[in-house]
Amino acid sequence: MNNEMLFESAKQEMNHAFSKLPIDYFDHKDASTHLFNNIVRLYDRKEAYSLETSGHTSILSNSIDKASSIGFYAGVPWCAMLCSFCDLAYSVSTDTNVRRKYIEQLLCEIDLLMDLGAARKNVTSVYFGGGTPTVLDEEMFDQYLSSVIGKFRLADKSSISCEASVGTLTHNKMDIMKRNGVTRLSMGVQSLDNAIRKAANMPLSGDEALAVVKSSLGEFEMINVDLLYGYPEQSNESWLDTVSRVASSGVPSITLYRLEVRERTVNKKAFIKNRELFGDEMNARWKYFIGKKVLTEYGYTETPLGWWIKSQGNRSVPSWEQHMRNWTTVTPYIGVGQGAFSQSLDFYYQNSKDLKKWSGSIEDGQLPITTFKALDEKDAFIFRFCRVLRTMQQFNRKLIETEIQASGLERPFNTFLSNNIQWGMLEQSDEASDVFALTDGGKALIHWIIDDFIVSMSDSERVPQTV
Repeated sequence: MNNEMLFESAKQEMNHAFSKLPIDYFDHKDASTHLFNNIVRLYDRKEAYSLETSGHTSILSNSIDKASSIGFYAGVPWCAMLCSFCDLAYSVSTDTNVRRKYIEQLLCEIDLLMDLGAARKNVTSVYFGGGTPTVLDEEMFDQYLSSVIGKFRLADKSSISCEASVGTLTHNKMDIMKRNGVTRLSMGVQSLDNAIRKAANMPLSGDEALAVVKSSLGEFEMINVDLLYGYPEQSNESWLDTVSRVASSGVPSITLYRLEVRERTVNKKAFIKNRELFGDEMNARWKYFIGKKVLTEYGYTETPLGWWIKSQGNRSVPSWEQHMRNWTTVTPYIGVGQGAFSQSLDFYYQNSKDLKKWSGSIEDGQLPITTFKALDEKDAFIFRFCRVLRTMQQFNRKLIETEIQASGLERPFNTFLSNNIQWGMLEQSDEASDVFALTDGGKALIHWIIDDFIVSMSDSERVPQTV
């Protein structure tokens, strides 16, 4: 199949998948309103908890105490370069003293959490992100990984992930990661198109970036490459070339992200000036279907949604009973570092994005929290259901019926279900079945579907239960 035939086939598949959508479905849906981590929509609709009392630390401590395990994220604020699309890096400072002090204070932040009960818990996952951890020199990188990991009581078969920039990843730094137990490497390649890389201020050429990816293969249990679609004036040919070349490398995991126009980025200014450069949502969805066709051809499976894994024989499918056990045991996720966030079924909180305020709080022996939201049982149901849609791509209505009713959400849930069946986003296995699954259209629009679900559930009046 030549390129034009592939593009046309992907377009026809998309048009068929979206054929039942309301004519105004994509109104106000574009790069400026899209959120990959859109569970924050739920938190944004909650009132902030007062930080003037110790009540929020009690909620945090109680949530940790009742959890069987926890996960940690540790973030550094630096990158060698600031990409036009990213708002997660706060500095390009190369000052060794500043970096050393930051790491010391991040370890102090972990100690504060240990005092709240984290020291008694097994840690099932540790994620090193940022910014970019590999921007650190080798000695400091080694010290950073070993010092953070050394704080935790790691569970058996725990997952330790580290993000890397292709511009600062070396064989020596990969050796440092392996020596410290890193099991998963994730690289933000984004695009192999040299014009896009230059415009977005990304390091290295496309060929050089791909060479770094290839040099890492076989070094870790899992290696992931992030790719972005929806760049200003990105052509289908450019996107096809990137996905095809990365997939042909044999990298075991590829994540496809829709470009988001975020605050305090170069892209935000460009979007305000000329939003047409970024294309509309249908153009972005078209690229999703192109990527899907290519990755499927190379033997990748999308699970959970957005993440494509190289197929390795038959994969076991969890039973509904196992899934429901997982439903009730959401692991608290604790983020440390400047601007990091934390969440569980009981809370969401955000660390200060201002380095001086973050540092000052820790020096005062306080967690550097700027916003804390306490969650109730309705929020917990919304959180879990969104996770189900993303990871299982289907749900069993009968198994969650009691919780729907207990949360007072039966009416809005039925409306959500009815609408998405009518629009071709969900389908029932058969008329007698309680299982509803995302269609191809639903998988392609999962983030918008979750957005709509959160808004409709959060805005609903709780319906009292009859006795």
